[in-house]
Amino acid sequence: MASTNERPGGLIVYQGRAGETSVSVLELDPGPNPIYTQRGLLNPRNDVIDHSPDGFAWGYAGSGPGQLALALCIDVTGNVSQSLRIHQDFKRQFVQHLPMDEGWVVSQSVIRPVIEHLIALRSLEQDNADAPQAAG
Repeated sequence: MASTNERPGGLIVYQGRAGETSVSVLELDPGPNPIYTQRGLLNPRNDVIDHSPDGFAWGYAGSGPGQLALALCIDVTGNVSQSLRIHQDFKRQFVQHLPMDEGWVVSQSVIRPVIEHLIALRSLEQDNADAPQAAG
């Protein structure tokens, strides 16, 4: 399954429904009467890390939210190694704040800046770690 970041066209959104352990991927089809079309389910990417074989969850900082954070990061960026570095931070900053017992819809345009900020922070941390230390 290709990641949604490679799909041309409309706005990509993710939809979680209360009581379910999967997340739908929807695309806004532009036109005179715009509608959302379901493009499938978000790949949980248990092949990368198997935080939660039981599926996604949100609204707290556990293994199900960790799996959702990883899947969203990979789907939005298309970069597995980068996503591995930041998905736990993304879980704490974003996924655990989604309403636990309610449905939600969030677009890539909301998620992407959060991910980009976390990537920049990790890069800055790495740069600082690699910088020579001043002799004291």
